Amino acid sequence: MKHLLNIALLVLVTFSSYSQSDTWIIEAKSIDPANYFGVTVANGMVGLVSSPEPMKVKDVVLNGVFDTYGRGRVDNILKGFNFINMNLDVDNQRISLKNISGFRQYLDMGKALLITEFDYQDKIHKRKGQMAMNPALDLAIDR
Repeated sequence: MKHLLNIALLVLVTFSSYSQSDTWIIEAKSIDPANYFGVTVANGMVGLVSSPEPMKVKDVVLNGVFDTYGRGRVDNILKGFNFINMNLDVDNQRISLKNISGFRQYLDMGKALLITEFDYQDKIHKRKGQMAMNPALDLAIDR
């Protein structure tokens, strides 16, 4: 229970409130990969842990599947294979944190949806949503 409270506190500290009118949305505007703690969206069977890299998730966890001989002989959630990560190339340039602007993530707690959004030059505006029920939800908006 204490671990769960610590995670909730990290989410609240890491993400600031998006707006007064929509209390279900928590937003991160300035993302520092060195101090990033991902949030998880899950459906009771599969969980996706967010990443500070565009078009990526840190982990895919299988809920209800445990490794009983983990650290300190305590049950640990088992990580599955990562089927979500993608690369995006625009004009033969790989998209990364180094060449994008306006990078932000927000968690819509009402819809259990994590949205990552960024711009690449004046060519595209990418908005990608992730849900455990539909992990490849794509909300691309091209300019």
